[in-house]
Amino acid sequence: MADRIKLIHEKRGATLEDAGLAGVNAGPMVGDSGTGGFKESLSNTYRDLYKDLQVNSVRTHDFYSRFDLDSVFDIGNETYNWDETDRAFKYIISSGARPYFRIGYSFDAKASDFDPLNTSANRALFCQAALALIGRYQEAGFISPKLRHNYKNKIKYVEIWNEPDHSRFWPQTEDEVDKFVTFFFDILRAIRKNYPEIKVGGPGFTQEACNDSMGKKIISCMIAQYETDPDDLYLDFFSWHCYSISPDFYQKRFQEFSSKAAHKLGTKVHHITEWNRTIDKEEDEQDTITQFEVAALTACWIRMNKKGIHAAHFYRGIDPVKGILNERNGKEQAIAYAFRLWSRFADLTKGGNNLYEVTGEKTDTTLSWNVNHKDRFYGLGAYGTDLYAMLLVNVSKDEDEPDGDVYHYKISTPRSSDRFSTSDIKVYKVTQGGVSLTDDDLEDRYIILRRNAIHLVVVDL
Repeated sequence: MADRIKLIHEKRGATLEDAGLAGVNAGPMVGDSGTGGFKESLSNTYRDLYKDLQVNSVRTHDFYSRFDLDSVFDIGNETYNWDETDRAFKYIISSGARPYFRIGYSFDAKASDFDPLNTSANRALFCQAALALIGRYQEAGFISPKLRHNYKNKIKYVEIWNEPDHSRFWPQTEDEVDKFVTFFFDILRAIRKNYPEIKVGGPGFTQEACNDSMGKKIISCMIAQYETDPDDLYLDFFSWHCYSISPDFYQKRFQEFSSKAAHKLGTKVHHITEWNRTIDKEEDEQDTITQFEVAALTACWIRMNKKGIHAAHFYRGIDPVKGILNERNGKEQAIAYAFRLWSRFADLTKGGNNLYEVTGEKTDTTLSWNVNHKDRFYGLGAYGTDLYAMLLVNVSKDEDEPDGDVYHYKISTPRSSDRFSTSDIKVYKVTQGGVSLTDDDLEDRYIILRRNAIHLVVVDL
């Protein structure tokens, strides 16, 4: 039997950024026409799905050659090849998303790809290449008038590098720390001088950077360099990655990076530029994201908003296992249905000025509220234009109790002055086939939130 609960709305004071947390890594273009692998039809399908999903930001990472410094710039001849990157860029803006530029290399980089960065002269050339990349896509003079209309916001964010504390993205020896940090701040200084309107930050640390020896050395060196010229070398945002289905884990990493790095680099703004479920289990490479994990990741998304994360990019937009869309067949995966509700919530409430944490309280005081409910029931609310919206999720992994942890909640809003009837309420829920309006009876404004269910409640006011 489901326990009846009333909702408690606690003001958090934060607001959703216009970039929001509805971003992804890579896509919607797939393939590489340089090797005969460009898939135009599938890319067009993904473009339309990105638009339908309301993906509003695409991080230009792991496009595998496109947007990578070593691919667009031939350091030997000091020439540029923009063809594939131009194509990928057009697909991003034609989907309605804004590019979030990552300066650096993709995961397929080889150790030899970093050899040119051994000399200060070559690092200076790559710094010039980074400026050329930004300049080309800030002006975007090569795109059609129709696409230009979509691209009126231009570049807002540039993230310098990706996981410098990972051997895939920078040599992990002590003598390389100073090289990376000098390179990082050379690029930052150049971007700030030439494009002062762009917010620049980085470096996209792994989640273990504050505890790993290499990560701690890079952070320490970055802080020391920043302190030599804090007026010019501050970060507009600090970026990092997190792979977990535990909201508390995201909060712990936020607190660590805040106190040990971000605040000491002149910023309180955090961007999580990669996030997804835990990736340290071997089976994760084969198993698609489960419904329990979808619910848990929704709880993480709620926690990120609660903590005031300014931008987040799911890893990845397109992938046969862990992506929102399946790269093999162009279809939506289970996580896409939740993503629809995340992005819809962000879009509905972007004009609001406050977020609310939504929790539950039993209406029958003779019944004890499960001591673990805070690890299962998560909610986020916000006002939009003439409406109040809530995103609610019931996270429950206990398959031995299929009828347990079911919440029967009464729909309410934070303000007692709000007036609405049952006909003013819409409840969208994730199903096995997608997202649909619930046909449940809203008797006395009560509705059941079942195990691993996700609801988007919209109250017209």
